[in-house]
Amino acid sequence: MQSLFQFATAFMASRDVSAGYRDTFLSRARALENHTGRCEITACLNEDVVNRLLSRLAETKAPSTVKGWRGDLLVLWRAAADEGLAPYPVTRKIRRVKVPVTLIECYTIDEARALVDAAGKLRGGYPNGVGRRAYWEAIIRLAWDSGLRRGDCWRFDAAKHVDATGRWRLIQHKTGRIAAGVLHASTLAAIAGVPLAWPCHRNAFTHQFRRLVEI
Repeated sequence: MQSLFQFATAFMASRDVSAGYRDTFLSRARALENHTGRCEITACLNEDVVNRLLSRLAETKAPSTVKGWRGDLLVLWRAAADEGLAPYPVTRKIRRVKVPVTLIECYTIDEARALVDAAGKLRGGYPNGVGRRAYWEAIIRLAWDSGLRRGDCWRFDAAKHVDATGRWRLIQHKTGRIAAGVLHASTLAAIAGVPLAWPCHRNAFTHQFRRLVEI
């Protein structure tokens, strides 16, 4: 008999999704199995079981995170129902998650300038031969000018995405939508010839940025 996790794995293999989303989706399918104490699809996919899991998650996780769990579990549930492996969910019976409106805190232009100044104090380089000073100035300026997500900044290639006037266009990895804008001359100079792909573990980027903030 096919388990919920096995079905989720096959379902993810049939979809064009990022590795990160696939891993998150599968971990949630496994968590539902563990919460249920059984791996059969029909045992896991019922309103009572899913509601109890969402309720437990709400005790420790942010509402936006719980809402993401709810959405992923419903996607999995409907996919199983499409294959005749479970009844379709009665969505109105599934615990709803209210996500409060929050103010997004952003860096000010003075703080961004301070980060660039701090980057100028860095020494050494990375395994790909790029100097730490050059890399961080380039990535900070690009992120500030473009507003792109971290992963899209890592994919950014001036030779491919920027024209002679400084206008840029890029298809965002997460949404598949086009983002566009104009880069300042200082940003164009900073990213010229600097590979923006992060050459280390992704967690190291967060750690090193935090250290940069403290400089």
